[in-house]
Amino acid sequence: MSSSSALNDRIEAVFADLGLNGLADFSQNGALNQAKSMISHVTNAFDTIDSGITAASRLLHGDISVLLKSGSSGKSVIEAIQRMWRSGRRTIQDAATLAQQIKTLSGVTLGHDLAPRGVWKSDRPSIQAERMRSNRIAALLRTTAIHEATWRLTQLPPPRTPTLPINQRGKRQIHVNISHPALHAVSHTAGSHTEGLAAVTWDALVTVRETLNQAIEHEQALTLDDALFLALQQVKNDANRDIATRLAQVEKTVTRTPETVLPALVLAANWYDNAARETDITSRNIVNHPGFMLVKPLRVPAR
Repeated sequence: MSSSSALNDRIEAVFADLGLNGLADFSQNGALNQAKSMISHVTNAFDTIDSGITAASRLLHGDISVLLKSGSSGKSVIEAIQRMWRSGRRTIQDAATLAQQIKTLSGVTLGHDLAPRGVWKSDRPSIQAERMRSNRIAALLRTTAIHEATWRLTQLPPPRTPTLPINQRGKRQIHVNISHPALHAVSHTAGSHTEGLAAVTWDALVTVRETLNQAIEHEQALTLDDALFLALQQVKNDANRDIATRLAQVEKTVTRTPETVLPALVLAANWYDNAARETDITSRNIVNHPGFMLVKPLRVPAR
């Protein structure tokens, strides 16, 4: 959280003077059109991922002209873009959703729509100025998205390391859980958030790490500000350390398919020699009834 906050401070310093002051009217219009196109890209990327960011990006699309026009400050533009990314924090998030949002926030910075445009000496000075301003707006969108991704990484709940009960002789005890359909339904309704918090998987964390690293390294290759480069490096180091710690505590999972319709208790006994590990199966998959596990692929611990 400390390095994520430091990155945010550096972003605000680098883009404090962002605006369209000094550009001719037609150049301002060109930069505004580019900015609106970038924001539309954000809307499309988050359409089914984060309704908060989607709604906020649509509002920003209409407000960006006023924010970037002459007389407005870079600070107001930065705050508006930060509010857009942060609007997705308003709803309760489970671990799986947070992981997906982190991947999308990182991935949105890598596409063609937010990539810098070439500024050539052969271009007219007005075209050069327009593209340089558009590139700064794109850089602000990319860096603030990376900051939001790292912030959401800190919000992932710590993994729950499963423990096996040990009896006085040092042997594993097998606890048979008998559940009633009504109780099972209540637990899914009342405790859905708790179950979601335990749903972050090895595969999701590895994908988050790869996408976030790629986004940060891509931005480091583009930035001309040394302090911003170092802030990105620090947040990258800390994010990798954080994810490595989580991976050490999360069980690696594989896909297994039951040979026939069986209760989760029986599957746990067959696969792990421990019927008490029924929840290792039911908590990671969409289960209509734990007494009748269908013949379909299930995501379960590798061991």
